[in-house]
Amino acid sequence: MKYGMDDYEAAIRPVKRQLFEELAAKLQRRSPAVVSDGSGSPAGPSRVLEVGIGTGPNFPFFTAALAGVATGSAGEASGADSAAAGPAQIPAPTQIQIQLVGLDPNPEMLRFARESAAQAGVRLASGLPGGDAAGGDAGTTPAQSGAGSALEVAGLVEGDVGSLPFADGEFDAAVCTLVLCSVPSQAAALAELRRVVRPGGSLLLIEHVAAGPERLLMRLAQSVLTPLQRALADGCCLNRDTGRAVAEAGWDAREGGALRRFDLEGMSILAPHVAGVLPRA
Repeated sequence: MKYGMDDYEAAIRPVKRQLFEELAAKLQRRSPAVVSDGSGSPAGPSRVLEVGIGTGPNFPFFTAALAGVATGSAGEASGADSAAAGPAQIPAPTQIQIQLVGLDPNPEMLRFARESAAQAGVRLASGLPGGDAAGGDAGTTPAQSGAGSALEVAGLVEGDVGSLPFADGEFDAAVCTLVLCSVPSQAAALAELRRVVRPGGSLLLIEHVAAGPERLLMRLAQSVLTPLQRALADGCCLNRDTGRAVAEAGWDAREGGALRRFDLEGMSILAPHVAGVLPRA
C-alpha cells in the first residue's frame, strides 16, 4: 500500500484535489469554529474522521485544501451563494483548522500514517508517538500552540469502521477513500459513519465499484476476478454497487448531484468509480 499505489494515486489526484477543496469550503461555511458574532475569529477546530487512513496518502490534499481556504481560492467553483449576495457582501476568507482522527484496523498502517503526516508537515498532537510534546493536549489547535499547520492529527486509532469507538455526532465530516470495497458490511460501515457525523455534516467518498448494467462484459470480468482480488488485496471486492449502498444508508447520493460516476483512466477493471462530498441526509 505504501509503495504500490503510485499509479493509482497519480490518476486519482485531480479528483481528490477537487473533493478536498469542496470539503474544506463546506467546513468553512458550516463549521462551529467561527464565532457567531461575525468576527470570523476561530473558536475551535472542525473535527474530521478518516476511516481506513492506511499509509496517509490524503494528508497533502487536506493541507492544500486548507491553504486554499485561507487564501480564498478553495471552493470557488461552488461559490454561487457568495456570488448571488453581490461583491459587497462576500465575507473575507476565514482561516479554519481541522483536527483529524484517523482510524485503521491494521496497526502497521498507523505507523506509516505517522510518517506520512511528518513528511506532509502535519502536526501530531501531544500524546501521539512523534507528537509535539510542547503542543498541549489533543484539543489544542495549531494556532494556539504556535504551530504553522492548520491540520492537526488528533488521534490515530486502531479500529473497525463497522463499530466506531466514537460518540454520536462527534465529527463535522468523515473521509472514506477505497474502504467500502473491502469492509465485511457496507451497510454497517455507512450506518456508523452517519451516526458519528453531526446533522448537516458531510462524507467525502471515493470508491471503485462494479461497472454499470450496460457494461455486461466488464461486470462479468469483475465478478469472476473478485475471489482472486479478495485473496490478494485484503478482502477488496471488484463488484460492489457502493453508490446504491451509500444512498440506502441515509447519505444524499443522488447521481448528477453530490455523487458522480466516472471511469479512472488506465485502471482497467478498477476503472469504474463513484465519488463526491455527500451531505448527511
